[in-house]
Amino acid sequence: MKIWTSLLLFMISISLFGQTNQELKYLRTRDNYIEYFNRMSNNNPDWTKIDRQNNDSLIVLEKLLKEILSNSKAKDGIINLETLVGELGFGSLDGLVLNKNNVVRDSAQVFVTTKTLFLDYFKAGLINSIDDLSKEQLDEIFTSAFGRGEAHATTFSIVEKSVTKDSQTYGCIASFGQESGEASTPDNFLVLASKGNYIYLILEYLDISIKEFRDCKSISDSLYSQSRKYEKLYNESNPKDKLLINKSVYFLESSYKQYYDCYMKNLNDKVVLEKIKNKIINILQYTE
Repeated sequence: MKIWTSLLLFMISISLFGQTNQELKYLRTRDNYIEYFNRMSNNNPDWTKIDRQNNDSLIVLEKLLKEILSNSKAKDGIINLETLVGELGFGSLDGLVLNKNNVVRDSAQVFVTTKTLFLDYFKAGLINSIDDLSKEQLDEIFTSAFGRGEAHATTFSIVEKSVTKDSQTYGCIASFGQESGEASTPDNFLVLASKGNYIYLILEYLDISIKEFRDCKSISDSLYSQSRKYEKLYNESNPKDKLLINKSVYFLESSYKQYYDCYMKNLNDKVVLEKIKNKIINILQYTE
């Protein structure tokens, strides 16, 4: 208790000078909390106490983020992190989110962070700039901001990309789902916009009809069915036959890839693409 109280008081009383120092202090504070909770979780943990301390820690970090992001368009948002306790699962991108828990389909979720916090988070994934981001990198970035639980972002098309002296923008349509589940039709707009020192990530539900391509779904369903078949055979095998589970993973990954490739080949409706581009441009109002 004494260690925790000292740590909490120290973090609250930190004197912050300048944007860069604020970011460094935030990272130091966050990492100290994570280290503390790792120790506590491995030493006959009192989960009620840890839960209370975790909530207190998030309040402190949110206050630091609000100071760092005080001039951003999402300064009134709430902290994106849900926990600092590894046993409970964590890994969200550091920043603030407007409408984080919103379930209304006509309202966007707006996430903001700084370039320093962004690049620190992705350093292990070897993202050291936002220049020429790949589809896979965008998947990882949007998952870190908007993925909840095991939800993973799949970007189907980078339909708008622009680079100017002061900003960079990526716009795409995407879906969220479990990596172990079936492929699904895109139902979100996702935008990444760099504005000065800030990076905005914006999610808004599709209000444009994007049809399901039956041929693509048929191909995907067939491969997914094969994956489930081999998974079942693996579960029934004794001793466990690793070849069976490897086949299951292979067909699952093929299901996603074949669906994506087929969908992108068919997504050539110029009217729909133009509507998507215009919508993405409108979404950028959240950063202005």
